[in-house]
Amino acid sequence: MASEELLAKRILRLAGHFKDTREPRGPEHMAKMKAARRPYSDPRDTHIASMIRYAFERSHGKPLSTRQLVEQIYGWQLRLKGKAKQSYHYEAIRRALRKVAVPIGRASTRGRSVMWQPLPELLEQRSWTGRTNRKRKRQGLPRGMEEIVNVCASPPG
Repeated sequence: MASEELLAKRILRLAGHFKDTREPRGPEHMAKMKAARRPYSDPRDTHIASMIRYAFERSHGKPLSTRQLVEQIYGWQLRLKGKAKQSYHYEAIRRALRKVAVPIGRASTRGRSVMWQPLPELLEQRSWTGRTNRKRKRQGLPRGMEEIVNVCASPPG
């Protein structure tokens, strides 16, 4: 009987006949929920982001155009399948580039694609080394070779 009444109330509430009598939650509830939330995770190093990082490493930090990056990231896959580059290839790379590089101008080539300058600190943040260093810092361990040398060279005490 109780389940039938509950079901009828839910249906009528959905239909708009009954007013929702549940209490609104206040700021103390939100503070409690924020305290229960885990800290934000590290930035993701997706396939496209890692390929962008490798492309900028190969160019020794020089600016690259969107067309050059599409060619380096998707080129062999498209040639293997015999397909043309699509707009979503460019869009996916632009979306990933906004996280690790800044647009600095337009190329003088046909199509005038955007030139991107890498931001080394953002590229390193997404790399394996950056994730490892942040994890070691949270654990209170030395992060890189410089810190290990400093720890070993410092007198005990």
